[in-house]
Amino acid sequence: MLEKLIKTLIKYSLIITTFILTGLASGLIVMNIIIKSGNVTVPDITKKPLDQALIILGQNNLYPLVEGTRYDKEIPPYYIISQKPEPGKIVKKGRTVKISISKGQRILLIPDFLGQTLREIEIKLAGKQLRIGDIIKVHSNNYPEGICISQDPKPDEKSNPGDPVNILISLGPKRVDSLMPNLIGLKEEKAFDILNGLKVTIGKTKKGSSSIETLDTIIAQDPQPGYPLAQNQTVDLTINKISSKAQPQLLKTYRSFNYKVPAGNDYKNVKILVKNAKGSKELFNKTAAPGKYISLIVEVIGKTYVTVFVDGIKIIEQSF
Repeated sequence: MLEKLIKTLIKYSLIITTFILTGLASGLIVMNIIIKSGNVTVPDITKKPLDQALIILGQNNLYPLVEGTRYDKEIPPYYIISQKPEPGKIVKKGRTVKISISKGQRILLIPDFLGQTLREIEIKLAGKQLRIGDIIKVHSNNYPEGICISQDPKPDEKSNPGDPVNILISLGPKRVDSLMPNLIGLKEEKAFDILNGLKVTIGKTKKGSSSIETLDTIIAQDPQPGYPLAQNQTVDLTINKISSKAQPQLLKTYRSFNYKVPAGNDYKNVKILVKNAKGSKELFNKTAAPGKYISLIVEVIGKTYVTVFVDGIKIIEQSF
């Protein structure tokens, strides 16, 4: 009886062992088939050009899905910025990989701010991801106070996000207390009375000679007639104190004088005065375009000076 029981146990043990081994072998075979035929490791396609990334995905039986595009300072246009799933992850073949494509660095065109207020400029710059740089304020006869006269960079120039734009803002016309009167030909006492009433400072008074003015009269002045005067500004005078009969005859010649109006956006008021032994004379007084050349013939008698004023400001003085 015992011998029969032992034989039965041995018989069933072999059957159970065979079944277990067969199951393990089958499982290993199935798993190997699944791994070889159904799964794939996601490749790294970030920072690769789009065409190369698509080839890599195709070789791995994966499909691209463009999730979006955006600007990037470091990654060139049409390169991959990011991907999902991440590189190295095990996924089934045929799965889609979401990709984000770079549009490269964002290039901006500078807007035109001429004639706009500072507040309007700030709003536009914020919308363009730009910022205010230096703000310089100057007087202008052509633009009211608070209005943009000029800018740097100029309109339509290329720029990057965060770059500054420098703005030139008008302070409006410069306040003028008074204008320099024409004192030529006046007796010195009368000229001094006028200047005292204007609250200016009388500076140098030089002795001179003129064949067309009487003695003790003004024959030259600085500033010239029409020049804007500030309070306590210094005024120099030349008074006819020497008889022209005692002076040798001065040689008269003619010289050319050329001046180029400063470049810019605004027309300028240009006034050109000549001062020689005969006195002072206005040669030119007009509004001129930026960059315009002005050519004049100057009568040179003795020591002769040509003075250029732009918008009432003395720019240059040339002697002959």
